[in-house]
Amino acid sequence: MTRARSATPSALVLSAALVANLAIGAGLGSQRGVPAAVALALVPTILFVVGALIATHRDLLVYIALALTLTGLNVTSALPGTGGVRIFATDIILLLAIGAAIGGWLMPRQAGAQGTHMRTPVLGIPLLFLVATLTLGIVKGHERYGASLVGQPARLFLYAAIAVAMVGLTPQRAWKGITIVFYAGAVVQALWGVYYMATGRSQTGTEALSTGGLRFLALSSSLYLTGSLLCALLNLERHRDRVGRQLLDAVIALLSIFGIVVAFGRAVYFAVVVIVPLLLITRRELRRSVVRMLPIFAPVLILVALLVPLAKPDLVTTLTTRLTKTNGNELNVVWRQRARAAAMQGVGKEIVTGVGFGRITSFQIAGQTVKIDGDPHNSYVYLLAGGGLLALCSMLLVGIFYLFDAWRRIRATSGVSQMLVIWCVGTWLSFMINALAEPILTDATMLLTIWITLLLPAIVVRRPTVDESRSPSPEAQLESSLVRA
Repeated sequence: MTRARSATPSALVLSAALVANLAIGAGLGSQRGVPAAVALALVPTILFVVGALIATHRDLLVYIALALTLTGLNVTSALPGTGGVRIFATDIILLLAIGAAIGGWLMPRQAGAQGTHMRTPVLGIPLLFLVATLTLGIVKGHERYGASLVGQPARLFLYAAIAVAMVGLTPQRAWKGITIVFYAGAVVQALWGVYYMATGRSQTGTEALSTGGLRFLALSSSLYLTGSLLCALLNLERHRDRVGRQLLDAVIALLSIFGIVVAFGRAVYFAVVVIVPLLLITRRELRRSVVRMLPIFAPVLILVALLVPLAKPDLVTTLTTRLTKTNGNELNVVWRQRARAAAMQGVGKEIVTGVGFGRITSFQIAGQTVKIDGDPHNSYVYLLAGGGLLALCSMLLVGIFYLFDAWRRIRATSGVSQMLVIWCVGTWLSFMINALAEPILTDATMLLTIWITLLLPAIVVRRPTVDESRSPSPEAQLESSLVRA
C-alpha cells in the first residue's frame, strides 16, 4: 500500500506562485497599468492550476504542438498584445508542460505506476555545449545591438524542456497520437489545397513563385506533410495483414503527396526524394506492401494523371518549370545569396564566437533595400553569424549524438517502437535539410517540432543485451541448480 504524498510540497509551490504574482504585479503595475499587471500577475497560478489538471495527460501538449501548422489556421504567429517580447503559442505549450510536470510531481503516485526516464545523450553534453555557445552569442547581441535576452536564440535550447511532457509516455501511445494528428492533418491540408486551387488563392503571403505560377499551400505545411507521408508508409508496413487499414494508409500517403506537390517547395521535394527511397530500400515489408497496393490505386493514379492537365493545366506547367528552370539568375536564388552575404559581413573577424544574435543587416535587390534581422533563409548561416563556429558545431553535435542514439534504438527494437524512432529521424531530417534554404530554426513552431523529434526516441527502451562476460558459466549454472534442488 502506497501513501499519498504530503501536501507540504503543494503548499510550497502554490505559495511560490502567489509570491510570483505579487512580484510581477508590483513590477509591472506602474509601467503597463493595472489591467495588464493583474493579467500577467496571474500567470504563475494559472500555469500551476492548469498544469495540475493535465498532469496525467501531459503528452497531449506534444500532439497539440505538432498539430499547430497542420490546421492551416493562423495559430503559429506571435500572439497579439504581448509587448516587446514576442510570445508564441508554443511558448504557452512549453509553460503548460512545465506546469504539468510540477503537478505530476505533486500528485499522489498510484500503486504500480511507473515513469519513463528520458535517458538520451541529446540531453547531456551536446545540450550543455549548445546552451553555453548560444548564451555567448545572445549576451553579445544584447550588449551590441540591444537584442532581447529572451528571444528566438534562447528558444533553441529552452524548447528542450518539452521533454517533461514525454515522461511516462509509452511508444504505443505516442505512435497512436502521432498517427491521429498527422492523418487528420493530411486530410485538412488536402482540403485546403483543393480550396486554394479552386479559388486561385494561396495559403501563404508569398504565393508568387519566382519560376512562375502560384504556391497553393505554405512551405511549412508541406514540411509537416512529409511527416504525414512517413507515418502513412510506416503504418502501411505495420498493417500488412489488414487490407482495410492499408487502404486508409495508402490514401493518407497520396493526400500527403498531393499537399507536398502543390506547395512547390524544392527543398521539400529534395528531402522526400532522399528519405522515402531510403525507407523503401531498408524496409522489405514496406516494399511488399507498396507493391500490393499498386494494382488497387494504379487506375486512380492514371485517371488523375489524365484529368489534371485538362482541369488544371497551369498546375503541370508550374511543377515542370519549378523542377527544370532553376538557375543562378532566379530572383529567389539571388535574394538568398545576397541575404547570406549580408548576414556574414564582418563574421570572418569573429568566426569562432560570431558577432552576436540580433544584428540587422541589409542588401539591395531589384532597386529595393531589404533588411534582415534574423535567418537569411539558411539556418546554419544564422547560427554561424550569430554564434560562430562554436554555435554551429554545437548544433551539429546534437544531431550527431541524436543519430547515433537513434541508430542503436532502431537496431535494438522492433514493431511500433522501431517505427516511432524511424519516423522521428525521418521527420527531423526533413526539417534539417530544409534549414539549408528556409528559416527553420527561427520559426518557433518548427523549432518545438524539431525538439519533439529529437526527444521522443528517448521513450523507446532498448532490449537488454546479454553481457557474456558477466553471465554465469555452464558449470556455475549447474551448481546453482543443484543447490536449489
